[in-house]
Amino acid sequence: MLHQNNKLKDLVTHEQHRSLAVILRLLEKSLRETEEWLSGREVNGILYRKRLALSEQNRLAARQAVTAALTAIADLAEQLELEQEEENMVASLGASMIVQWVNLCEEYAGKLRRFGPVHPDLAPLLDPRIDQLAAMTARIGDIVRGKDYGDIRPTASADNAHDV
Repeated sequence: MLHQNNKLKDLVTHEQHRSLAVILRLLEKSLRETEEWLSGREVNGILYRKRLALSEQNRLAARQAVTAALTAIADLAEQLELEQEEENMVASLGASMIVQWVNLCEEYAGKLRRFGPVHPDLAPLLDPRIDQLAAMTARIGDIVRGKDYGDIRPTASADNAHDV
């Protein structure tokens, strides 16, 4: 039987406390993102569009459920004496740009052979544009990480990597 004098935090080990903190933070992040979409967030990009196609009745019900879940997280966080953790987006955004740079490097004309024959006129038209986007992506990654090396140009070895 649970004694009324026991605090919830005192009933978990340090590792259990850490696990609960991580999982509750992840849940809160998902709920906050859901909350944004339920509030009418839309994304209209160049090549894609995101929206939440949901009836107003279901939006309202989902918003109420999200609010209840956030209240439950707040209550549990208070009982477990969990602290708010700040997430600096520098590392996440920098890593995202690195991943996109790698993805772009896989789209040079020579690399597209994996999908079939490549037209001989494609490389001079496509590769400079891939170079440009890759350089822009690398520059954005550097800037968000607090570095600015000026105009980033692919090296000769990068030019030779197109066909690898």
